[in-house]
Amino acid sequence: MRRVILLVVLALLGASAFLFVWAPFATEHPKHADAIVVLAGSRSRLPIALDLLHRRVAPVLAISRDPGDKVRTRLCRLPPSHAYCFQATPFSTRGEAEAIAAMARARHWRSIAIVSSRFHLFRVRLLVRRCTDAKLELVPAPVTWWRWPQFVALEWVKLALAETTRRSC
Repeated sequence: MRRVILLVVLALLGASAFLFVWAPFATEHPKHADAIVVLAGSRSRLPIALDLLHRRVAPVLAISRDPGDKVRTRLCRLPPSHAYCFQATPFSTRGEAEAIAAMARARHWRSIAIVSSRFHLFRVRLLVRRCTDAKLELVPAPVTWWRWPQFVALEWVKLALAETTRRSC
């Protein structure tokens, strides 16, 4: 019995490291996209998205608006030039996936660079691919090391929900 438990724990740790920490599908330096989308959440995401815009990876930046984030709220009040904000409904990764797909259809985006925390990228890819066939480049934002266990545990729960009860786009 102990061996079985040990094997399950090791398999879970290995899968967690592969899916949420290593994230081999992540793109550190995307070359070109039709748009950059930064998802709501960690404050470390926006500077990376702004850097991509500055490096002209894409001509436009779409910012998922978190009502509680004062920096994003200020950015969202600026006149739109190359960046604009959107509010996902529902305010969740699934809502953001639906909003990304709607923007991609309306603006004819065929490739999208999405910036989110590394632990989040696997589920982002899963959910956005359900909604659009645009080529995705998933750009990781850094995560504070001591928060990894909490984020990975939550991602397992959210991934289980996305694969069972919340499978639609």
